[in-house]
Amino acid sequence: LGDVYKRQPLSFVIIFTIYLTLFRNDYFNKPRNILMLYALVTIFPIMVSLMMQHSYFSFSVYVLPFAFTPIFVRVFQDSRTAFITHMVMVFICAAALRYQFDFIVIQMLSGLVAIYSLREMSSRAQVFKTGILVAMGSALVYLALQMIQDNDFTIMDHDMYYHFVVNGVLLLLAYPLMYIVEKMFGFVSSVTLFELSNTNRGLLRDLSEIAPGTFQHSITVGNLAAEIANKIGANSLLVRTGALYH
Repeated sequence: LGDVYKRQPLSFVIIFTIYLTLFRNDYFNKPRNILMLYALVTIFPIMVSLMMQHSYFSFSVYVLPFAFTPIFVRVFQDSRTAFITHMVMVFICAAALRYQFDFIVIQMLSGLVAIYSLREMSSRAQVFKTGILVAMGSALVYLALQMIQDNDFTIMDHDMYYHFVVNGVLLLLAYPLMYIVEKMFGFVSSVTLFELSNTNRGLLRDLSEIAPGTFQHSITVGNLAAEIANKIGANSLLVRTGALYH
């Protein structure tokens, strides 16, 4: 059993690599994509192992914002890879826990909620909504699991709900951490595109003051390009930002 326990994380990493090879082979052409994915898969299992091995970590593992993984992968890559990455990370973390079933079910739902509630990160309000939905979803799943095991509400562990609240609050850090992830791995998020397309700052503001005719031309081209991108299902924000600087 000890050998099986030690091999579980490696098995999940191998399965994850096979998935990337079969369905996202293009990611291997960009080392930053692979580096971010494997970093996210590794960081949280290390944190869980430290919390389980050392008694001075008095907090529950449920306070850790595991939904960071699907949020970052969804924003910078795609939804399917976000879910697969999240589940691989959750299974590896569960190998170090005692109550694995409860942990897997709760984190699976929190990952799905994070993916579907945050399609792109463009404002702080979206992160706040995601944090609330993840905390509520985790609490509801935990309540359902407790009701299945024991329908007496008075003897249930109510401290877990405080852990879910802390988890939701920590998810608010996804907005400032997005900037760090961008700089570390060389991605461009929707937040950065919004900042670049702001006509009241930076180069675009200088252009409006020095060459207003050229500035109006850039605005017109940007609006036309964004409309065309919407018609064909492309990233209109990226297209408009590029057209503004053409």
